[in-house]
Amino acid sequence: MTVLLAVAAALAVGYLAGRTRPGPRLLSWAEDAATPGWRTWKFWPAAPIILTAVAFMWTVHPRRTLANVRSWRGDDPRARRSPAVTFDTTRKDRR
Repeated sequence: MTVLLAVAAALAVGYLAGRTRPGPRLLSWAEDAATPGWRTWKFWPAAPIILTAVAFMWTVHPRRTLANVRSWRGDDPRARRSPAVTFDTTRKDRR
């Protein structure tokens, strides 16, 4: 009976967590709290939340996270620049 009650409680908590989605809401608050800088009191409770989210992303989606880091740095080795624009300066009929 105790096991059945524990399973029912776990299902109820999982259902409520899925319906309310506290994760994205909590992460949004942490990003807003950490944005002004580390000198505010809100930074210190928000830092572990952000670090946990980053560790989760590195664990669950490592390739996507590395692509995001490369795009933030802006030095994508696969990107090539287009050739420079050239202008014809040999025309003699300018006015």
